[in-house]
Amino acid sequence: MFEGIGSYDLLFHIDTDGVCSGVLMNAFLERIGKEGELFLSINPSFSKQTLEKIKKSSSDTAIFVDLSVDSNIESIEEIASVKKVIVMDHHIITNNLNKVKNCYHFNPLLEGNEKYYPASKYIFDVLNKEFPKLVENLDWIACVGLIGDSGFNIYKDFVKKTLKKYDLPYNKDVYLTKFGEFDKLISSGRVYNGAKGAMKAFKILRKNLTINEFEKNSEVLKNWSKKVDLEIEKQIELFKKEKEVFKNIFFYQIHSKFNLGSPISSILGSKYKHKTIVIYENKGNIIKFHLRRTDGKVDLSKLAKEIVAGFQQSAAGGHVKAAGGHVLEKDWYLVKERMKELLKKD
Repeated sequence: MFEGIGSYDLLFHIDTDGVCSGVLMNAFLERIGKEGELFLSINPSFSKQTLEKIKKSSSDTAIFVDLSVDSNIESIEEIASVKKVIVMDHHIITNNLNKVKNCYHFNPLLEGNEKYYPASKYIFDVLNKEFPKLVENLDWIACVGLIGDSGFNIYKDFVKKTLKKYDLPYNKDVYLTKFGEFDKLISSGRVYNGAKGAMKAFKILRKNLTINEFEKNSEVLKNWSKKVDLEIEKQIELFKKEKEVFKNIFFYQIHSKFNLGSPISSILGSKYKHKTIVIYENKGNIIKFHLRRTDGKVDLSKLAKEIVAGFQQSAAGGHVKAAGGHVLEKDWYLVKERMKELLKKD
């Protein structure tokens, strides 16, 4: 599969898991002599502009990591008509893209593995199985990615083993380990400046593939992280006073210049394990929402798709315990009411 690549476009999700997945794939491809043409951090529903960029680029292969682009099968078919497509993802599958000519779809769920499997860990394991010498010093990046995607409890032994390998101390609170600190730095890119910030984090990590190098050369991310921390503290206090409560659902609208929906929902999801956390923010005429329910009692991926079904310009997806999506602002009231109806017996 990799032998046939001349040059490639690489697209990755904008969170820590996505950035680490992108860096892992890029580092591996460079080590086998392949050259990248276009690097983009995007959300799963990529725009028409992004689609045209990929189709018009001079590369012969488009690679998507940590992106559930199988839900955009028409767009993938368009790309696959002009170049090879490789998708390495871990989200719930909508379409098996292996049925599309010139497309290669990798997902642990396609292999019958139902265990939660962050994309960065999955990509590292796939590459490590076939090319161990080429990726052996990239294991720490997989650890940072899986921590960012809430996979620590499942892959605790891998993280502990990797910390020990690099003579780094372990802590029961993984966010107090070096890898937890790095997750915070990388995620600050998206939170502080969206896709552009995620791309900045990608570029810094891509150029600094050792722990010491990354720590030394991530001052920009450290500054962003400090500002983000202050804003998160402020929003958590506001949540306590202003949240809307309906049975076991907590609704809270964020008003911030930063993209705090995902980190705030994750923090509150961990604190209120038996509540469905709904964090939403206004992005122009769009409402972007984030769902968390860490006790697993509600399948949030299924819920997210059900509540937006039938609404124009909407999208949703994710995992059992963490999901999200967007709808037009004018439809948000109806989406909230539908969610309340679906969860009224919870």
